[in-house]
Amino acid sequence: PLLGQFNAVNFQMGITQSFAHAKGATVRSKQGKLTVFSYYDHNNNERFDTGDAIAMGKSILIDGKLFLSDQEGHITYNKVPYGTYPIDIPLENGWHAPQKQVTLDNKSTHIEIALRKSGTLRGKVMFDFDPQFSMDVNTGLEGYRIIATGENGYQAVARTDTGGAYLLFLPEGNYEVSINENDFPEHVLVAANPLKIEIKAGKINEIPAFELNIRNKKVEIKRFRAQ
Repeated sequence: PLLGQFNAVNFQMGITQSFAHAKGATVRSKQGKLTVFSYYDHNNNERFDTGDAIAMGKSILIDGKLFLSDQEGHITYNKVPYGTYPIDIPLENGWHAPQKQVTLDNKSTHIEIALRKSGTLRGKVMFDFDPQFSMDVNTGLEGYRIIATGENGYQAVARTDTGGAYLLFLPEGNYEVSINENDFPEHVLVAANPLKIEIKAGKINEIPAFELNIRNKKVEIKRFRAQ
């Protein structure tokens, strides 16, 4: 090329974020509009009424993708394939709501999410036994169901990880926390069940460990008589 001349090449780039096909959806699935409305449920009645407040700029995960609510507390998505999607609400500033499953099967679906002042419950499950005298059992700690039940009947469930730990996000209030004894291997007992705790909003609330014991082996005692 001659001095002072140059070739110009234009590039246009963009990013498109699409929903993966939800459970039950097909490649040529029908599509609809999903609207999510979130609010701060100050009176804990799961209805948007007097005293409640719109949740503006609230983080909401739909099918693992993060979005923010607008000034009216809404998130609106068009052209979403029919199917079932999980909706998760992270704990922010002490406010939380449990996961919801929404099924989109028509042209327009609207759901409401009541956020409650909540705290984190942290606990664990542990074994306490003497292997010399105890029955042989599986002492793995993963998969035990932990159930928290509030005074108003609200209930949440978690499962323990490989180390026996679990986390629950609960609205503030008093709870009975129990371990599901149907999950126990044979010969396993729990020392105390349920446990009680008051959940304080915006805090990590610790609860004593569920202590699992193992029945002792039957030991045969041979007695010898003096001749």
